[in-house]
Amino acid sequence: MERRYIYEIEFDLSSSSRDRYQQWVSAHCVEWITHQSVSAFEVRYNPTGSTPEVKFMFGFSTYQQWASFVTSERHKTAAAALTVIVTGFEATFWEQGSVTFDEPATDETPPFSAYHSSLSEEPT
Repeated sequence: MERRYIYEIEFDLSSSSRDRYQQWVSAHCVEWITHQSVSAFEVRYNPTGSTPEVKFMFGFSTYQQWASFVTSERHKTAAAALTVIVTGFEATFWEQGSVTFDEPATDETPPFSAYHSSLSEEPT
């Protein structure tokens, strides 16, 4: 399914909040991620021990689906309960974009292909 929009929620867990987090997952997570507007869901854990420690990624096909989700009581209830347990709660909304590599180079900027080929060369 297309995920043109991504809504990320990132946070950290203290050692004292891990049990409460697991209880929150059991109580709220399934209902939250199965909202009719959500087309995809992923969880990422940071293996390096740095912050943020956990990332939830909700995928949406349209802006309207995201808006329906973030204004729903289901989202408000789950997010409010989560923010009491975790630290560093941050939510960010992303729209899919692209990068064009074939833009004409200016006098000051080498073209991407020149930069890319210099990366694959052995240093002298």
